[in-house]
Amino acid sequence: MSSTLRTAAASSAAAGNPFLTLSKVYLRSLEDLSSLNLKIAREALDDCASATQALSAPMDSKAYTKCLSGLGQPMLNKAVAHSREICDVMANTHKEMTSVIKAQLAQPQMAWPGAGDWNAMQDMFTNGFEQLTASATKNFAAVTDASTKAIAATTTDTKKAP
Repeated sequence: MSSTLRTAAASSAAAGNPFLTLSKVYLRSLEDLSSLNLKIAREALDDCASATQALSAPMDSKAYTKCLSGLGQPMLNKAVAHSREICDVMANTHKEMTSVIKAQLAQPQMAWPGAGDWNAMQDMFTNGFEQLTASATKNFAAVTDASTKAIAATTTDTKKAP
């Protein structure tokens, strides 16, 4: 094989490696999310069976109201915990993908027409991901806070009921 062909083959392999690495990271995160979703589905099914059994037992209205209000907080706690687990998977995926892309951007500038400044592209990419992560974290905190307040209000209202 001539040196030109070897160079071209090495260049193609180098360009393909980041793609393969990103594909592996993506597939691993899909596996993690699928596994987490199955775990959540199993727990939800078990919780539903337990709640149905508890609510179908004979009891007066006060005990029924107390039983019903006692179901809300644990469900919220699990929902928040599962949301955090999902955010952790997404954050790890983001970290891994960012490191692969940063490493690729650190390579010498390729002769692409209009490629521009690699450092500017890397800064733009990094800043964009940081903004996305900050926004997702802020939104998650707001949803968690709103859900906690809603469950607390429902639980308080149910306790006040005769």
